[in-house]
Amino acid sequence: MTKRDGVAPAEAKLGWFRLTGLSGGAVTLEPFLRSALFDPTDERYAGKTIAAVEESQG
Repeated sequence: MTKRDGVAPAEAKLGWFRLTGLSGGAVTLEPFLRSALFDPTDERYAGKTIAAVEESQG
């Protein structure tokens, strides 16, 4: 977490990104860690989330 004026934020923030105009994307071998902070069923994401990473079943 990033601190501002030496104080950590009260709530961790998730990054939101618009994909409009995005170009030059590439697939990498860098691992992706799913954040426990994101709950795709939360009403604030309703109708806005176009993709989400699901937990592994095995």
